[in-house]
Amino acid sequence: MTLDELPLGTVLDELASTYETVASLPAVVERIGGASTGKPGSKLPPGMSETLDVDEHERAVHELDEWAEFVGHVLLDEGLAGPVPDSTPGRLRFAATWSTVVENHPDIMLRYALQQDAREHLVTMRRLSRRGTRKVRTESACMDVACTGQFVATIDGPEVDGYIVCDRCGMRVEKDVWERWGSRSEWITVERAMTILGVTTKQAVWQRAKRGKWRRQGDGRHVRYHAEDVRGETSGRMSA
Repeated sequence: MTLDELPLGTVLDELASTYETVASLPAVVERIGGASTGKPGSKLPPGMSETLDVDEHERAVHELDEWAEFVGHVLLDEGLAGPVPDSTPGRLRFAATWSTVVENHPDIMLRYALQQDAREHLVTMRRLSRRGTRKVRTESACMDVACTGQFVATIDGPEVDGYIVCDRCGMRVEKDVWERWGSRSEWITVERAMTILGVTTKQAVWQRAKRGKWRRQGDGRHVRYHAEDVRGETSGRMSA
């Protein structure tokens, strides 16, 4: 279900929770060292990234504070029993409880604007809540042989829950399962084998697989090969 399809009450409830997450996070995102990307000369001056982070964080929180207060006044004007909570999350949850009032407000333009504003604020809060999240690719292929994705682990940030998630199909594997994968065989895609072998065509991989009698899983375009065979770790055993 897309964001536009979510009921307004659901949007406002999530907005309240996401606001609490963003408000509890530091305004400055910790930068991870490494080579920078972008065109030459496009790198920000020292300290500018931190300044922009703080500005974006404070502006988003302040704008939502003001918007939540305005929505509270709109609801009170419709004759609802108060009082409206003093905090922004409380006001948003109050509005979620009375979301049908907003959706049926006699001013058509106002109710449309409020619903659009709620969704735009949620997009911003979702992004800011994930801004400090660190993810790493595990190099472990998805368990669905028809999927070409690989599992990604979240190692830091509010999204940490112990699961690894496929970056294509979204398959989730809980910690109790993937922790036992240390002893399992690794199966890799043709594309991954191309990278390991340093070749540029799938045909080159298929030819080596046939010549070396690599162990395989799946068929056709969904075929995967055993990592030990691709890396040549068992070449001595096979030639013996």
